Amino acid sequence: MGRRRQTSSENRKSGRQTLRNGEFELVSKESFIRRFISFFTSAGIGRAVLIGAIGTAVCALWVQRAEIIVLACQITESVPAVPAVAVLLALVGLNWLIRSLKRGGLTRAEIVAAYSFAAVAISMMGCGIGRFFFSSTLSVFYYATPENNFQLAHPYIPWWFCPRSQEAVKGFFEGAPSGRIPWAEWYVPLAMWTMLFTSLWLCLLCLSVLFRRQWTEHEKLTFPLVYLPMRVTETVAERAGMPPFFRDPIMWIGFGLAAGYNLVNIAHAFVPSFPAFGKFIDLGQSLKTRPWDALAPMVFWIRPEMVGFGYLVSLEVSFSAWFFFMLTRLEKLVGAMMGVESPGFPHPQEQSVGAYLAFAAALIWASRGYLREVARSLLTPGPGDDKEPISYRMALCGTVLGFAGVVWWCSAAGMSSWVAVLYFGIVVAVALVYSRIRAETGVPLIWMFPFYQQKRVLINVLGSDAFVAGGTYANLVLLSGLVMFSRGYFPALMGYQLETFQLGSFTRMKLRGLFWALLIAVPIGFGISCLAHLQAYYKHGAANLGLWGTWVAVPEYQELISIMTTPRRPQIPQATATGVGAITALLLVLMRRSFVWFPLHPLGYAMATAYGDLIWGPFLTVWALKYLILRYGGIRIYRRLIPGFLGVALGHFFVAGVLWGAFGMYYPDALRSYQVWFG
Repeated sequence: MGRRRQTSSENRKSGRQTLRNGEFELVSKESFIRRFISFFTSAGIGRAVLIGAIGTAVCALWVQRAEIIVLACQITESVPAVPAVAVLLALVGLNWLIRSLKRGGLTRAEIVAAYSFAAVAISMMGCGIGRFFFSSTLSVFYYATPENNFQLAHPYIPWWFCPRSQEAVKGFFEGAPSGRIPWAEWYVPLAMWTMLFTSLWLCLLCLSVLFRRQWTEHEKLTFPLVYLPMRVTETVAERAGMPPFFRDPIMWIGFGLAAGYNLVNIAHAFVPSFPAFGKFIDLGQSLKTRPWDALAPMVFWIRPEMVGFGYLVSLEVSFSAWFFFMLTRLEKLVGAMMGVESPGFPHPQEQSVGAYLAFAAALIWASRGYLREVARSLLTPGPGDDKEPISYRMALCGTVLGFAGVVWWCSAAGMSSWVAVLYFGIVVAVALVYSRIRAETGVPLIWMFPFYQQKRVLINVLGSDAFVAGGTYANLVLLSGLVMFSRGYFPALMGYQLETFQLGSFTRMKLRGLFWALLIAVPIGFGISCLAHLQAYYKHGAANLGLWGTWVAVPEYQELISIMTTPRRPQIPQATATGVGAITALLLVLMRRSFVWFPLHPLGYAMATAYGDLIWGPFLTVWALKYLILRYGGIRIYRRLIPGFLGVALGHFFVAGVLWGAFGMYYPDALRSYQVWFG
């Protein structure tokens, strides 16, 4: 009897989530509900999430002042988010201090988990999510006038979409007399939008689980952006001494270069006569005559973080990024010489969305064998299920359930189901390719996707009449109201999912706790974001502070009214560019698979057409540096210099983001003389 009780006790203990040697362990026999409960009761992952949530709340005060009230620096749109980097550095420093006093401390796993949670949650406060949400929903009411006819769209907007009373809307944009937030009018809208954000996040999170093993174990992608948190937390469990990364003189040389560059520019902000490096070199100033003016704008941006992380990018990708940008400029020049009149030719953004969609199809096709094995897990559990964040069966169900939740939400709002499936199918496909770009190239840019095109490609290809059902314009109105998912960067947060799982693998964590941490990071982050924004706007007025995204939302609704009064036909030049982009991407994929030596990469083409203006200069720089280092120094020198380039990225984040962003909260006039944008 005693032996039986002892065995029963051991079995109960094995069913709990424990932390052993920095690893999160979860027994797969637990039920779904018990797994969720054990996540909160765990000493390891629970403590990490609590620390990450506290860090997010503290940073929210910083973001509220720096971004929302003062608009000093967009610290949340960097990759990784500057406040998350600050949380990481603070935890490493505090942990070193605690361990030096022999008082215990955090494990490396806990620090990484807290950092990953904060990176996602804090990003929900960013301009492309938090402020864009408010501008997309409320602008159609506040800026409505008899001249712009915005009131034509009002009947198609559901009552729970946003507050509708004049007091609530006017108080948001102009400030309430007492600064009081009318919570009674916000509860239902915020609950509904939390449901939408969480449903889409669940879909993307489960989709990342389905592709994780294919990309990490089979294709062995490098995930360059995880190198920084890995090096910063290296040997963090030691009781004495900082991690080796902070004792490396080469790292401090790189850190010093980035810090010095920013400090010189900061000195110029205080003393204009002091020489400055500037943030860019405008090469288009000399291109004034026809047809050479077609090459403008051509700006060489100085972006230390792109050079730092770009050092870890393959030569093929970095070469392709600047090569295809130059090619699009050549296309524009030839078009000007031939008298092409199509505005926007050669339509790089339209090419980019075609490339993204084609590459998404290529990713699925390339993984078809692996995905077939995953699909079989619906009938029988797969052999690798215990090593994944959740079982493949749950991942498949979660992907479908999350996407179905999005479609249901849109249908409840009045959108046709087929439109919701088509629109968010494109959103998810673009997010998948963006996460592949993060995993393979590590480009630290949250805007690395074709702006606006997830929606515009539908109108360009199908025309507006296809979305008018029975004389109602609900589909078009709701597509405008949901523009934040195509012009904003919420879907791009999928990149953090795979990077977090990779960090978990490197630090020998069981990944199931991380899955739940990532899942709740979005609703928690969105809640903190809404609180910070509403407090600031009802006190000071969004119109007075400058609400990010109104410059997108107002023209979007103006275009909507124009389409409602004058239907738009399919746009042949733009649709053709989309087809050209898709064919080009597929040809590049085929060439890469057929010829090992082929130097052009399809991701480089997708990146160059999406945001080539910003990335071509840094990628040209780092491509040349890396080529020379490998040619004349070899792989040993290349590896030895990795801490130096990571130091360049860290130095830029620390000085331009953490220090200068914090300084600007109280001295905004000085900071506006040297504004640093990480997007």
